[in-house]
Amino acid sequence: MIWWINQPGRALSEKADIAALAKRVSWLRIKSWQPPDITSLSVEMEIEVGAKIIPLTLIYPELFPDFPARIVPTDGVRLSGHQYGAKGELCLEWRADNWRPDITGVMLIESAYKLLSTEDGADEPAESAHDLTLGQEVRGTICRLLLSEACREALFLLPDRSQIAVKTAERHFARTWVSEIISIGEADSPVWNATTTTKFGNAKHDGIVFREPVPFGFPDKSIAKELLGQLLSEWTDAHPDKNLILIFAADEKVKMFELIETSDNLVSYETIPLPTDQVRLPVVHAELPKLKVGIVGCGSVGSKIAASLARSGIGNFVLVDSDVFFPGNVVRNALDLRSVGVNKTKAVERAILDINPTVSVDISDALLGRQESGAWSADAAMKLAKCDLIVDATADINAFTASAAIAQTYKKPLIWGRVYEGGLGGLIARARPEIDPVPQAARRQIDGWFRRNNIPWHSNDETRNYGGSDDGNPVVAGDAEVGVVAMHMVRFAIDALVRPGASEFPSSVYAIGFSAKWMFTQPLELWPIDLLQEGTWGATTEEDRAEKLKELVAELFPDSDGQRAD
Repeated sequence: MIWWINQPGRALSEKADIAALAKRVSWLRIKSWQPPDITSLSVEMEIEVGAKIIPLTLIYPELFPDFPARIVPTDGVRLSGHQYGAKGELCLEWRADNWRPDITGVMLIESAYKLLSTEDGADEPAESAHDLTLGQEVRGTICRLLLSEACREALFLLPDRSQIAVKTAERHFARTWVSEIISIGEADSPVWNATTTTKFGNAKHDGIVFREPVPFGFPDKSIAKELLGQLLSEWTDAHPDKNLILIFAADEKVKMFELIETSDNLVSYETIPLPTDQVRLPVVHAELPKLKVGIVGCGSVGSKIAASLARSGIGNFVLVDSDVFFPGNVVRNALDLRSVGVNKTKAVERAILDINPTVSVDISDALLGRQESGAWSADAAMKLAKCDLIVDATADINAFTASAAIAQTYKKPLIWGRVYEGGLGGLIARARPEIDPVPQAARRQIDGWFRRNNIPWHSNDETRNYGGSDDGNPVVAGDAEVGVVAMHMVRFAIDALVRPGASEFPSSVYAIGFSAKWMFTQPLELWPIDLLQEGTWGATTEEDRAEKLKELVAELFPDSDGQRAD
């Protein structure tokens, strides 16, 4: 939309009113009107404030008057403490949060003059009527220092006017350099240490903390050299070709600079105080860090489940999968292209540790339930047997059979699910020891429910999941459908762990519709499926186990009386 073409009368009125203002006051001179582009319109002007002539530009945006016009310094300089960034627009009395279509360019020009006149010669910015978020305040900076409350306290416990060694860790991510202080004091006798909030790809830097205000004239390398004196020469000799970190702590403020060895510049870092830790998870999650979850299958569903459980507080994982991650997997997997060519277990392990570096992850690249080394299969099975819960995220009958056997034998709850072909719906199920039927019986009961309700599956291949065909064309589920099933499985998993005998879910199986196909009349249609207790949880034992075991022990250990079998 080109506003001044659709509303030429408003544009003419704006132009005439500004011309009238320039005739009425002595501090305003209009230089030119011009469209900076075809959609907007701007006014070049000069405002006289005291002894200064300040060039400004009033810009009417494409969506004016529904969206606010703005005034920016024509020369791209810092004019006021009420400015969005060093070169940004002035924050005036009328802004995006209180804009009305009847506000005019004249009102903005008068507001700009009022602001700049108030601050002319003043020691402080004009009184603020706006409240910027931290994101708004720092969005123009690319170098940032994260400062925890613990680190801040440690800095201000240092003696006044003292100088002490410091070490920082810095990472470059998303076009931003982010630093953290990881130790204060000499390496062999630090006065404070911290665990950084991120552990991957950090570069370490050495520096000095000055327990004093930032010197007047910073950032300037000559002033830094004057401040450091002989200390700079000694540091340069000990650390050739390395940059030096300078941190000043005084008057409740912490400011960091980086002295670049190969230039005359000091890089200034914006200090971002880290918020104190808040309770962000439900109280019932408090026990999850102690528990271990085994996930069979690290594909589209399994990777999402792993990431969500890590965020939910699970402290220990076992990951079982034999596949390698390929570019085509990225459309539904929680992993990204950095994982291409890597075994899915190792890539998901990395993703979990990126979320919570304190988590313990054990992996097995075995193909569970299929052609595989007996040793590898047994190793994977024993790792899963030590878990508090097992998740089968494969939608593969062979993997399910193996997972079900482990869950039944070792009395572990099992969660499984599938996304139906074409993403038309999904199914989630659970089997809890001594509460639900054993997994294989649960699966038979689910099949029986479909038969009793006369809901035939329209595919003859029972093992098909989210890939299928419709009139000969491939039909696959999207990431959203896969994600819905995965997140419902996560809820089932957490519920089974924190409420083993008092579930929030009245049924142990749910069929969920994503489209009006097959058994579903509309998206988000839900069909609960109730299960009946069936089968025996625990290892399979023979009726005459005791006598036969004594006989076996006697054969294996001829010198024994068989009592060890009791």
